[in-house]
Amino acid sequence: MFRGIFTAKTHKKQALNTDKKCNGYTLIEVMMSMVMFCVVSIALSYPLIESISLSADDHSIVTANNLAKHYLRDVEASWRTQNDFDASALIDSSNCTYTDGGKYNISVTPNDIQNNGTTVLRRLNIRYTTPSGKILTDLFYDINRP
Repeated sequence: MFRGIFTAKTHKKQALNTDKKCNGYTLIEVMMSMVMFCVVSIALSYPLIESISLSADDHSIVTANNLAKHYLRDVEASWRTQNDFDASALIDSSNCTYTDGGKYNISVTPNDIQNNGTTVLRRLNIRYTTPSGKILTDLFYDINRP
């Protein structure tokens, strides 16, 4: 009863082993699959590299915005009295606190808005740039005369 089953399996194994076309992949097939894999991986890596670059730029922009807001708050706090406001002394912007250790360049431009010859409002324009000159943030802030 089982003799027919065992002999049938043995014949199948012998038939598979004698067939030379089913032994494996040829060198050309392996090389073509590697080329296709390389092309696909290069095509998919470009968007990944670009997104990492944009993420780094976004981080610099957010950091520059936060540093600018910190600087503007400090200037506003230093101009609490009318005499300090009239003197219009700016805080030293080259301080490492405001440039993230020299990572950014900062420029501050005050503009006076007058009414009948008296400054009633001072507009501060603050610009953060990278050392290469790329503008990260350009903000203005209005401070009323106390």
